[in-house]
Amino acid sequence: AALTRRPTSRSDMSATRPSDHEARRAAQTVFDRPVLLEAGAGTGKTTTLIARALCWCLGPGWERARRDLGDRGSASDGHAVAAERLRGVVAITFTEAAAAEMASRLAASLA
Repeated sequence: AALTRRPTSRSDMSATRPSDHEARRAAQTVFDRPVLLEAGAGTGKTTTLIARALCWCLGPGWERARRDLGDRGSASDGHAVAAERLRGVVAITFTEAAAAEMASRLAASLA
């Protein structure tokens, strides 16, 4: 939702922000624009990014891959569709340890 007026105080600012649950849900399911997750340690950023990747790969991303592969005649192969979608997933972290953790969690969720 677009803001109709500029917040003038801290209480006005909190009234225009979505709840934590709404923000997490949008981060997981809104795919028409990029998403930036910014929060402190231990707040669930990695979990939210994994959920976003899963929602994309198994939802609109899956359908798009099936359509794209259908043009090449391999849309019925589920493995080909999954591989096509996973090739397009990019999640950026600040450390190699965090990247390994994300890859491990995503693999476990898809297994």
